[in-house]
Amino acid sequence: MTEEMTLERVFHNRAEQSPAELPVFSRLCRAVADDPALAAPLAGLPVRWNLPDRLLTAVSLLLRAEATGHPLAAHFATLGGGKGADGTLVDTFAAFLAEHHERLTALVRDNDSRWNDPARVAQFWPAFALTAARDTRPLWLVELGGAAGLTARPDRYGYRFTRENRTETVNGDRPLVLDLELRGEDPAHLGHPVRVAGRCVIDRDPIRTDDPATVALLRASVRPDLADQLRRVDLALAETANTELTWHIGDLLDVLPAALAEIPDGRLPVVYGSSVLCCLHERRPRFAEILAEAGRDLVWLSIEAPANSLGLISRDPVTETNNKAHLTAVTYRDGRVVSAETLALADSWGRWLYWDPRPVEITS
Repeated sequence: MTEEMTLERVFHNRAEQSPAELPVFSRLCRAVADDPALAAPLAGLPVRWNLPDRLLTAVSLLLRAEATGHPLAAHFATLGGGKGADGTLVDTFAAFLAEHHERLTALVRDNDSRWNDPARVAQFWPAFALTAARDTRPLWLVELGGAAGLTARPDRYGYRFTRENRTETVNGDRPLVLDLELRGEDPAHLGHPVRVAGRCVIDRDPIRTDDPATVALLRASVRPDLADQLRRVDLALAETANTELTWHIGDLLDVLPAALAEIPDGRLPVVYGSSVLCCLHERRPRFAEILAEAGRDLVWLSIEAPANSLGLISRDPVTETNNKAHLTAVTYRDGRVVSAETLALADSWGRWLYWDPRPVEITS
């Protein structure tokens, strides 16, 4: 029997998800679960899993613009606060909601949370470097679900890979250096030069980085505990003016064929995305068909449960039994799959990568 989705249940579940990583966010979710009256600004909205993010985004927007100096800001690390989830947090939160009920109601009605943390691209970098080492052609990046395009510029960032007592830095002179813990085997070719000849992003509703209001929403969507994430977002936003980017706006399966067709000969398309295919549901097989129909050499990288990615081209047991996110790679030659592999187990928070490359039998 499926558990009924209620507002209280949504906030309770979100409170339990990441209390160690998000103490303020989790404590406020627990407060709303215990006292649903605190969610009054959400009245009239459908009950969905993202309601806590929507409410906290509206709170952050207001604290940044119209309610600066309110005591609640002292609990938000993203606003420079250091009080965290101390004993005064819930009472201060309740007072803020009461004082700004009407404005918060309007903000949650008009704004949903929008995210694009560039940290995720650090998990893809070993695969980009491996791809570049295997093929002499410059890469043409095709990001799926790129939001603001902050993860479409991996060659513009630096990387600091740590394991035990060793650190390896790639492009360490860049303004934004992303950290990633490596576990398992040492990735081959980690420091190999990655030449990017062009890049495009596919998204149904992209985040416009040239619109101040949209950028404000992106920054406010960063959960109150994650000051480091906000720093990454700000540095990545500063980089958007330095890199040309082509947008293909629309449904992924509708616009992907044209995006691939526009890539010049002599370039190797690298199609990549994180937690995208899981959202296609029964339409997933069409994605693999489009890659084959392109009729060209390309590499497809994904961070998904293997059943959602490699399951499209293989019936290998790994695609059926492991629901954890893996970094996977599939290579096409003239529209035909010639190799597939799981490269690593990927932490859902983007903090580490367990490198353990294994070939996967192609069975479909």
